[in-house]
Amino acid sequence: MTFKKCSIGGKLYGYVMDQNGNEIQDINKLEAIQLDEQDQEFIWYDKTLLDAIRHNDEDVNQFFTSLSLCHTVMAEEKNGKIIYQAQSPDENALVSASRSFGYAFQNRTQNSITIRIKDKEETYRLLNILDFNNERQRMSVIVEKDNQIFLYCKGSDTKIKERLANAQTNIVNQTDEHLYKFANDSLRTLCLAWKQIDRSEYDPWAAKLSVVSTTMEQRDEKVVEMYEQIETNLKLLGATAVEDKLQDGVPECIQRLAQAGIKMWLLTGDKIETAYNIGLSSRLLTNEMEIKMIEENSEELVAAKLEEIRNSMINKIEQLFYVDIDDRNKRLDWKTWGIDVLKLDQFRKPSHYENNSTASMKSIQFSIENSPIYNNEQDREPFQGFAILITGQALIYALSENLKMKFLELGTMCKAVVCCRVTPIQKAQVVELVMQHEKKTTLAIGDGANDISMIQKAHIGIGISGQEGQQAALASDFSFGQFRYLERLLLIHGRLSYDLNDYYSLKKPYL
Repeated sequence: MTFKKCSIGGKLYGYVMDQNGNEIQDINKLEAIQLDEQDQEFIWYDKTLLDAIRHNDEDVNQFFTSLSLCHTVMAEEKNGKIIYQAQSPDENALVSASRSFGYAFQNRTQNSITIRIKDKEETYRLLNILDFNNERQRMSVIVEKDNQIFLYCKGSDTKIKERLANAQTNIVNQTDEHLYKFANDSLRTLCLAWKQIDRSEYDPWAAKLSVVSTTMEQRDEKVVEMYEQIETNLKLLGATAVEDKLQDGVPECIQRLAQAGIKMWLLTGDKIETAYNIGLSSRLLTNEMEIKMIEENSEELVAAKLEEIRNSMINKIEQLFYVDIDDRNKRLDWKTWGIDVLKLDQFRKPSHYENNSTASMKSIQFSIENSPIYNNEQDREPFQGFAILITGQALIYALSENLKMKFLELGTMCKAVVCCRVTPIQKAQVVELVMQHEKKTTLAIGDGANDISMIQKAHIGIGISGQEGQQAALASDFSFGQFRYLERLLLIHGRLSYDLNDYYSLKKPYL
């Protein structure tokens, strides 16, 4: 992962503009800026951020101070150079970028953190680390320097904005615009915030936290409640944007698996815009798909949206295949109608049904390759099926007892489903929903600790070992180093295993 862009105090950095104020698209032709202690993969072109650092801009100073303090990275010296060891590549990218801009994390002890700002060392007393987890979607550190106490927090934009003090409308709106721009560039984003804490506020809170931390009953819940109490009235610093490139061969692998009739759902913690662009770049989604968005935040609204999407799908089916679906309450199912849309990129209406608008679905035949759609003698764009994008908040209600079967029905009608901003528990719940009601073999693949729950829940769990560590690999049935190896595992070894089992089953009765 590589630090690419940032938003600080409502100002956008990382995009290079020409004399007319227009963004220069092909920045690779420009000369990169050489920074101190610059990592080999880190390249920076925007001089305006360096100017702000040189002029000691207060917002920029607090932003990079936060990056150099708010993390769990460990530093060790090798051959005279400090090497960072991080639990996640995101943290490593952010701390390394901070060092490149002159705010270098040096070392930590149990009670202190030392950073170097423009060749001047500063040591902060480390009072508390408020741990990250997938429910909180943020972490904080509380530090003390010169008898002043500071809290620095980083996390998802939705969680950070919930903790902000009032009267920050301008910077919040500007940062939201920048976050949207980052997401459209397929960059992974985090927001940063901070506040200064009075001693009179901190001491009672710390004493209560110490008591709660030693209780035997519901300790974790009580500790999180204490975190919530102190992480309030924050001041927004800005946002980071990190590039997480797809591994080699991922789009081709996904395309071939889809051609083999395997349905793929993407379950990610990224923003919906980021997930959408990743879906396009990985070929899970295409511009020819009819993509439905579910972003509602109540059970009633989600239920209404699911019904709206269902009716829209039925109308599309009737329009494309010249049929009338009389019983709209009947479960939607392509195979009931004899339609295998997974293997179709283009199709047409058979000529002998041109005048029969009520032909049954089962009787319609399709041409799989090089066949345009015709409707009332007019050519139409190729239809590549449906796709759903749903947020984690909406998924809470979609997985409820009242709505889960309707959500599953629509999901199985789609060529792809993308669930965004989801927690590890939600990932496992989605896998379980398909397992229980579809009677299909499920496979879950992931590379991080937050994928373990779904890897263990699925019939087949696959862990990718790499930058995210070995936790997913250790919890899986199979593990390898590249996503693209999944194609060979399924289409070659999987097919061979299936054939051997079939042969064994046929031969055994005769032995």
